[in-house]
Amino acid sequence: MSDSHKHNRQLLLHAIEGVSRTLELKSLLAKSMEAAQELMRANASSLMLIDRMTGELNVSIPVGPVGSKIKGMTIPKGKGISSWVLENREPYFSNNPAKSEKFWKDLSDDFETKNILCVPLLNSHKEAMGVLQVLNRENGEDFTEADINLLQLFAFHVASAIEKVREVDELNRKMEAREEGLKKVHEQLREELQGIASLLQIEAETMSHANAEKALRSAAARVFTISNAHLLLRDDEHLSNIELGAFINELFAYTSTVFEEDAKQIKVRLEAEKITLPVQSSLPLGLLVNEVLILLFRFAFENQKQGFITIKAAQMGDEYITIDISDNGEGIDIEKAEHQTDVAMGKVLYTLARRLNADLSVRENEDRGTTVTVRCPV
Repeated sequence: MSDSHKHNRQLLLHAIEGVSRTLELKSLLAKSMEAAQELMRANASSLMLIDRMTGELNVSIPVGPVGSKIKGMTIPKGKGISSWVLENREPYFSNNPAKSEKFWKDLSDDFETKNILCVPLLNSHKEAMGVLQVLNRENGEDFTEADINLLQLFAFHVASAIEKVREVDELNRKMEAREEGLKKVHEQLREELQGIASLLQIEAETMSHANAEKALRSAAARVFTISNAHLLLRDDEHLSNIELGAFINELFAYTSTVFEEDAKQIKVRLEAEKITLPVQSSLPLGLLVNEVLILLFRFAFENQKQGFITIKAAQMGDEYITIDISDNGEGIDIEKAEHQTDVAMGKVLYTLARRLNADLSVRENEDRGTTVTVRCPV
């Protein structure tokens, strides 16, 4: 190996080592171009990244006599040597670029391109990220074919480093968004738990000893509504949305367990469109649905051993969500429940409905039972 090759190899290893240790994109690009300039013994260098919206090349990090003047400038798509290299995924060099048909123009009147070597930057999927170029070899020397391999090898490591940094940046962005989402979720859960405490206080003020067990079961179902919402949020990348059908299905599954009696079999029929709601809407709406289910389990099937509860959820355009909850038992009288001294369930329902600006109505079914309709703005 010649002394020149040994020197180039040492420079390349030094340059790659400096680039690989950088984990901040702007610093990485700057180190890359300084290293490229030293490696290729050039007076100027620039790294251009593709703008995926326009296809143009942005002069991201120029190094040299006019670097500050051309930074941020763009090369129109299809113009110049750099665009040719980008489109063809091939390196190109010229020691007389002014006579090359691929040459466009100098970006500054204060700089004359005497020779140029440009190579593409490709990611691990062989997709073009941009180009790396060096200009005007020191001491008036020419670029050679041997220089292409050296700069291409360096560009490979630069592209890998850029990809790694972008992945780290994206991961950090997702983590920050997730932390922000968790913060909002915890604030929302705290508000809902405070609301549940208020609901329990309402029941405590009107509760008789005979209804203590049912009241405690109701409290357990309410707390589960909150905890289950927290579990469903884990499936959402941004911790901000809950799929309503899955939420209602889980609510019924747990509420039926809480009020389960050996002599009774209450089954559910769920007909729900795929509706996704933000947590600030889905939590109080879930609590509202849960209160209706609690009422049905406590009062609609007192004199029968089996029955059905049917839940239908549909989105009405971009304005409203309608949920119909029906039973085939004895039905419920919310207005009566609201004024009973031992049950404050009706008051709870209307309190939750007001929080959602929702309309709440109850009607008797033609055959038996009742249907509670919740009409909630999106």
